[in-house]
Amino acid sequence: MLDPVPRKDLETPPPVGFVRADVHQAALDRIARLEAAVTAYHLSLDRREHGGIAGNRLVDAVQNILGMPWNQGAALAAIQEVPQ
Repeated sequence: MLDPVPRKDLETPPPVGFVRADVHQAALDRIARLEAAVTAYHLSLDRREHGGIAGNRLVDAVQNILGMPWNQGAALAAIQEVPQ
């Protein structure tokens, strides 16, 4: 995956007591991986690769980064459990 463009606004740690440093770093790492996935998608489009395939790769990467793989029927079951 490509390296994301550096973002200065994410490099400053939060104030002490606001959030644990390891949690902050994990969030920064996840954001960097998401940015790299989107950059790879943009590069695929710039190279005139098939947009559907590039989009599918992006969705797969995002699901992987967020730890949210698609499980058939899970989302539907979750909304059916909530009273309307």
